[in-house]
Amino acid sequence: MNTMSISHFTLLSCLFTLALAQPLAAEQKGATAVFVINDSEEFAAMGGECVVLTQDAVPAKNKRLLAFGKGPTGSVLVMVAFEPGKDELHRNLPPVIVENTGSEKSPRFPADEDKAIWPFTSEDEKADLFVLLVHPDDPMKSSLLKNVTSLQSALKAGQSDAILLQSLSLRTRIGTLMRNRNSDAVEARIASSAIAAVRRGFTPGTTTPGATKGARSFKALERDWPEDSQPVPFAQGSPGLLLFKIGKRD
Repeated sequence: MNTMSISHFTLLSCLFTLALAQPLAAEQKGATAVFVINDSEEFAAMGGECVVLTQDAVPAKNKRLLAFGKGPTGSVLVMVAFEPGKDELHRNLPPVIVENTGSEKSPRFPADEDKAIWPFTSEDEKADLFVLLVHPDDPMKSSLLKNVTSLQSALKAGQSDAILLQSLSLRTRIGTLMRNRNSDAVEARIASSAIAAVRRGFTPGTTTPGATKGARSFKALERDWPEDSQPVPFAQGSPGLLLFKIGKRD
């Protein structure tokens, strides 16, 4: 082996060693959960009966859906609902986008400040709820912020063309992320009500006559929701994505 070949081999070995020495992007985790809230008068003392969403959740008068999410400080959280398999926003509910600051109050979907309610009153209620978490140094962070804030502005202004354009852009972005990973890993786990009840059991201090086993009080939901949450893993260059399929599917 001549000197040039040895030098070339040595250089390749050094580069390979350096590549192995580079640390992989550390995985972080956020959390999210979806609840069915019953605002019937019989649960007024609880502020509403709150049960984690299950496969056999039954829509009814006075019921609504509410999602929570949170990520490590600096990460960007997006929660948005689309019509199943379409680029249209579900009920034109404004998407939520938050740069997590570590504050005590958890972001909600629909957002409190929008005064929007997500009614769960019909068997026809179907939606794809996406929860997205992006690392603070992720290349897509700035374009995602621009996309979602533009959509929020278009909704407030009632600009139908801009709503369609920005919704399509956001749904396409989500679709690309889904194609880049196993779809089974993206879909959230939604247990049956029996399994959920066994897993959680009764919550001390929240049981009200007629309430579902393991139901939480809305008054304590801000504090307690993480106990029913699912993890949303993510890393720099690898956004976290979770899909909740709301409503019964064929």
